[in-house]
Amino acid sequence: MKTLCVYCGSNPGRDPVYRQQAAALGRELAARRIGLVYGGAAVGVMGAIADAVLTAGGKVTGMYKVKGAAVPEGFEGWVASLGSGTAI
Repeated sequence: MKTLCVYCGSNPGRDPVYRQQAAALGRELAARRIGLVYGGAAVGVMGAIADAVLTAGGKVTGMYKVKGAAVPEGFEGWVASLGSGTAI
């Protein structure tokens, strides 16, 4: 597997364990050199997994549905819409 797409919330969740486990998954993805494709938010569970992948030196591709949206620093490979990401 070269890339994993995850679907999770931009809310941190009711229990801190959600963010902790998302970060653990992100670190594991980077350690195994598996790229992350996700919803593009820099907050909540989505942000936790993306930050962990980036911090561990992995590759993150964010899919964001709003054209002209600001890209968080360090996040590369963003696409303008969910439809345009089908080629990834």
